[in-house]
Amino acid sequence: MFIKIGKESNIFRLEVPKEVYAAYLTDGQENEDIMKFYEEHHDMQKAIIQFTSKT
Repeated sequence: MFIKIGKESNIFRLEVPKEVYAAYLTDGQENEDIMKFYEEHHDMQKAIIQFTSKT
């Protein structure tokens, strides 16, 4: 992330917990894995917890 205020600027790295990352996945193999867990539990929170415990 680049932030500039006047003549001052800096670059920051944004890191989120793996559970948050998993919650916002929209495509790819990781998303398919989460959706398989969701089909088992019908509970997205449990699916994400199960997914993140295996990665």
